[in-house]
Amino acid sequence: LDARHADDEHLINLAEKLGDDKLLAEAYFRVGSQALNEGKNQEALRAFNFALGKAERAGDLPLRAQILPMKINALTLEEKLEEAGSLIDQGITLARETGNANLLARALTNIAPYYQVTGDIPKSIVLMEQQIDINQQQGNRLGEVYGLINLGYFYVSLGHFKTGRKLLDRALKTAQRLGVKICVAYSLLNLGLAHWRLGQLREARDLFERSKAILEGLGDQRGLASRNLYLGLTHEAAEEFLQAGHHFSAALDLSKTIGATSGIVDAQAGLARLALKGMALDQAEDLALQIMQYLDQTGPEGLEFPLLAYLSCLDIFTALNDTQKVNHLLDAAVQKIHDRLGKIQDSEWKEVFLNEIPENRKLLAMKDAVSQS
Repeated sequence: LDARHADDEHLINLAEKLGDDKLLAEAYFRVGSQALNEGKNQEALRAFNFALGKAERAGDLPLRAQILPMKINALTLEEKLEEAGSLIDQGITLARETGNANLLARALTNIAPYYQVTGDIPKSIVLMEQQIDINQQQGNRLGEVYGLINLGYFYVSLGHFKTGRKLLDRALKTAQRLGVKICVAYSLLNLGLAHWRLGQLREARDLFERSKAILEGLGDQRGLASRNLYLGLTHEAAEEFLQAGHHFSAALDLSKTIGATSGIVDAQAGLARLALKGMALDQAEDLALQIMQYLDQTGPEGLEFPLLAYLSCLDIFTALNDTQKVNHLLDAAVQKIHDRLGKIQDSEWKEVFLNEIPENRKLLAMKDAVSQS
């Protein structure tokens, strides 16, 4: 990484001396891409913004078509969803105008996560299926792997755990053959998540452990935060609460380090559930109040497990007999479920989303119980 940063700095200095806008755009695009890979999203956004300005001055359409979707991805990761959404049409249009299928596929790769984060999982699946089709036609195996990693994750998010597992297993095997470490690491993480959802806890833990050395070697703090969050969930499901607390705390610390607010809240929800299980009600209440404030002020978009965050708070305020907060959170959570359902056209997918994801079932059962009482 140090050698790569030195090369980028040398290229920037050369471009500035030459007054070459295109070369400067390319250099800052490289800087932004590397920062994004390292989880430094704000640094990536600064670099992408500078690169876009120089690419526009140079009149370089293909370069703009590469940079803008990467900026959208960085904005999504930084939870600046309104700005990210406002740029999507332009990002896809630029990629199509180049007439370059590979650039269009890359644009779809970077834009699809926005729809998953904002709850329109079917839209994210459609975009990734288009991306995979393009890469298969072009013989681009690496691009296909990125597509499979995302597509598998999106299917897991929807509740199609076995379909997601199959896609991610395929992604892992291909990534290993290609020797691309970041693809291997995220295939392992997402495949482990699928196994967790299927209740295959030993397999999930093994996959998460295998990802550790790769993520550390890449310096990927965001990936390590996700790994710890997933391990926390896996140990929690196995009722290994001490280990779960260790990993939720590690996820919290890493998320604070990189400024990932959504990661902080997901980790806090895990710690809140453990505090409730240990009857540490004051600690549980304090965490639940922080989470509820985030949900009310920012909304659940951006959280990896938004409905689990609602459920965590509901269980705590139910234990505290705080009916007002229970009703408030339950109404908000059920509305979010219906909002997501409204974006799913396929009736079978609706049933899967409602019945296969445990927190969805529990929230709707709680709402029915409250309505009947």
